[in-house]
Amino acid sequence: MHIEYKRGQVSNLKPVEDSKAVECMVGLTKVRLPADLADKAADVDDVLVAGKPKDELFYADALKNLTRGDLSQLDNTNYILVMGAFFFLWIVCGVQSYNAHKVGNDLGSTGLAILSVASMVGAGVILHRVVEIIKAGTRLKFRPE
Repeated sequence: MHIEYKRGQVSNLKPVEDSKAVECMVGLTKVRLPADLADKAADVDDVLVAGKPKDELFYADALKNLTRGDLSQLDNTNYILVMGAFFFLWIVCGVQSYNAHKVGNDLGSTGLAILSVASMVGAGVILHRVVEIIKAGTRLKFRPE
């Protein structure tokens, strides 16, 4: 799916509790704002959000507060750390799979090869999510109000 934009005035914004996401209305659209973004908006602020709709709810990845002139996007740090762990697991399992195959342990080699491929797929999924978040923030940065 592609990134969509919603613009409007924020209403029904509740305070963030325990770093959880909150739901509010942006114009006529119900939007889910993660804690990173919910702190950057207040009721009656005019905002532009970028994200994706899912199940009658718009999930925001980036927020541009037109009232204050702020631009914020989700923090990618945790995604990048998990992606690094997947890449590490991919390399280690790939090397150990090759070593197990060389000594004749076909069952161990197969298991490690499957884990290596699964790690690479996991890293690819996380990378896709990181790129989506960066795109959302960049597009809001250069989008005219």
